[in-house]
Amino acid sequence: MTALVTGATGYIGQRLVARLLEAGGSVRALVLPGEDTRALEGAEVVWGDVSEPETLWAACRGVRRIYHLAARVGDWGPEAEFWTINVEGTRNVLRAAERADCERVVMVSSIVIYGSQLRTATCSEDLAREPGVGPYSRTKAASENLALTWHAAGRVPVAVIRPGNVFGPGAPLWVDSLTRVLRAGRGLLISGGDGDAALAYVDHVAELIARAGEAAAAAGRIYNATDGGGVSWRRYLSDLARLAGAKRPRASVPYGVAYTLAAAMEHGYGFLRRNQRPLLTRDAAMLLGSRAPVPIGRAMAELGFSTQVSYENAMELVAAKLHRRPAA
Repeated sequence: MTALVTGATGYIGQRLVARLLEAGGSVRALVLPGEDTRALEGAEVVWGDVSEPETLWAACRGVRRIYHLAARVGDWGPEAEFWTINVEGTRNVLRAAERADCERVVMVSSIVIYGSQLRTATCSEDLAREPGVGPYSRTKAASENLALTWHAAGRVPVAVIRPGNVFGPGAPLWVDSLTRVLRAGRGLLISGGDGDAALAYVDHVAELIARAGEAAAAAGRIYNATDGGGVSWRRYLSDLARLAGAKRPRASVPYGVAYTLAAAMEHGYGFLRRNQRPLLTRDAAMLLGSRAPVPIGRAMAELGFSTQVSYENAMELVAAKLHRRPAA
């Protein structure tokens, strides 16, 4: 059975391709022209772009499952770019899947769709999506709604995965970018950093995505993808700072202050039409100020999912990768 992975060269995508190949599957990797494909050994590489539907038809031919990871990621940038890739790109994938009569599309979303509920309520999968405050959270909420609407209409069977804050060796956002911030002495805690960081080790996320494509019971279901470990932001940022040879963050600001400052920065940068990301955005403030747990009970009960790598072992792997790199 052939599976197509969009966003295959991404951090999670590479791990997912490896997981599917290890299970003996046939994998077709959708890759943008010019992307490095060395990590996709064993997969059939096809060139395409989710924002260009004519490139998807051949890629989807003969495919039974599609794992849709391609997305515009980040918390700052032109809204139109996020919409084109995250929403219209998802629509194009769903159309191609319907045309190819695929058995399942697994759409990878994000816990950002919980919005302010990350501070106020246990974020089970049954909570309503919030519309989002930044281009990433807005378009992720819209693309998830689109995919589930197609499933409800009987057009394409869909399962949705909502990863938490994905970390691991070489993780671009929650390790590499944070390390640069910490080494520059700009680390900051929000409301003391006592809340649950909703960390998700990359191999755990890839495993859960694969299981959602394989299990019949996953059709029409939503699954959180976190480690369920309850590691706080203060602990994670302190551990990462120690591994990076930086000072652990001590300064803390109340969440309300951080969110207001982020909104002001976004407004100023938008008014000045600056492409550079503000020091803090509202999406980032919501994630770094999160307090509520993001449970994985549904994935454990319905998909037999369990975490295999402890937080401590994961951080050892992060450290090994960091120490092989020169300080930025």
